[in-house]
Amino acid sequence: MKRYMRKIRFLLLLLPLAASAGNLETTELIFEEREPVVPEAYLTRMLLTDDFLRMDDGGDDDDYLLYDRNAGKIYSVNHEDRRVVVVEPAARSIREPEAYRHETRVIPAELPAIGGREVLQVQHYTNDVLCFEVYAAEGLLTDAVEALTGFAQILAYQHAATIADIPAEFQSACDLVNNVYQPARYLSKGFPVRQRDYLGRSRVLQSFRENIKKDEQLFVIPDNYHLFYPGKTPI
Repeated sequence: MKRYMRKIRFLLLLLPLAASAGNLETTELIFEEREPVVPEAYLTRMLLTDDFLRMDDGGDDDDYLLYDRNAGKIYSVNHEDRRVVVVEPAARSIREPEAYRHETRVIPAELPAIGGREVLQVQHYTNDVLCFEVYAAEGLLTDAVEALTGFAQILAYQHAATIADIPAEFQSACDLVNNVYQPARYLSKGFPVRQRDYLGRSRVLQSFRENIKKDEQLFVIPDNYHLFYPGKTPI
């Protein structure tokens, strides 16, 4: 599994979707990412269509995550294992502790406008701790913001299922807010052209192209891969 895939806590994969030869109108976004435990920065890619959001390391043959925007499901494809893990929406409710205190600070950023959109520095605090810092451009790539919001909300249910297994002394308010209670908070002021969480993980938008053509096969998986449903399917 490549570095980008290791960032996701839960192995995710995808149901086979009907496909035919052809091209899809797509938005392509390229990011530079850094992690505290990885010495070098690396590039990742997002491909966005009306129906799907694909995340990979930039190659068409890479392992990838796929968010089906219509079904509200996330899938992850591992070619080496020939396995697809399917993450479905959960019916459980997620209730945030009443003791949590949140604050959002918006500061003019010393960055040029992107796509004609002003960039603002946005700091999200919980219990007086800076949990997420974003440089956001409101009105930029609004469809990507919508897709990333849905993606984050589906992942939040999976994170929520693990809370009971983590001793209280090892639980972090920032981790829980960022990943469970308010997973899309970092998107609330616009598209994040730069972002950094409390652990030092960062992502910077390098480039984006809209209305380009991509092969539909990038948004499907081979139908002979093993499907794995967390909590349901034996490994």
